[in-house]
Amino acid sequence: MGLAFGLPESKAQDLTVDTSFAYESEYVFRGVQLATESFQPTIEFGYDNAYLGLWTNQPIEDGSADEIDYYAGYKFATSDLLSVDIGATVYHYPDTPGDNDTLESFVGVAFDTIASPEVYAFYDYDLESFTFEASIGHTFVMSENSQLELGLSIGYVSLDDATIVASPTEYYYYGASADWVYTLSDTANLVIGIRGSGNDENLGPGGREANLRGGLSFNAGF
Repeated sequence: MGLAFGLPESKAQDLTVDTSFAYESEYVFRGVQLATESFQPTIEFGYDNAYLGLWTNQPIEDGSADEIDYYAGYKFATSDLLSVDIGATVYHYPDTPGDNDTLESFVGVAFDTIASPEVYAFYDYDLESFTFEASIGHTFVMSENSQLELGLSIGYVSLDDATIVASPTEYYYYGASADWVYTLSDTANLVIGIRGSGNDENLGPGGREANLRGGLSFNAGF
């Protein structure tokens, strides 16, 4: 692909393309359910430390929760134990009337140590909201071709009370996941998992606070 764009062979080898084709029984974002069964494809291009990608949520049952996200970032290591990730995301909601885009920037740090802790801060310029999220995870090798990945996360959202009517000005959310990853080749794998999440303001459909859902994805890189 890099050669097709006219890059020298040495530079083309630095270009990566990662794809994911995922199914989720519910689409939950920061502890809040936004849709039920959904198809979530992703494509991401990487070059050295920079990356550029597109992620989309396509509801299977209710088409009113379509979402397309464009994101870009730069991730680099500052030491053997610490890496920094900076970038921005444009959230696009095709079915929302009027101004249906928001822009959010982010910065995060990841530690290459026990439980792989990460801390991220986000600011959405259109919603005037701050989000802070911390997560940990660990991978257990089960066999030559499979592994179990466990993760935990907590987050806090502070939202300008004039931006979204009838929305709380702040809330906390949490999440947990368990994914079985089966390696198909050096560049492809299959993931089957279960996730749990929730928030402290009963923001889900019908006032539901927590969600338990499943997911399946095929991932391939080039």
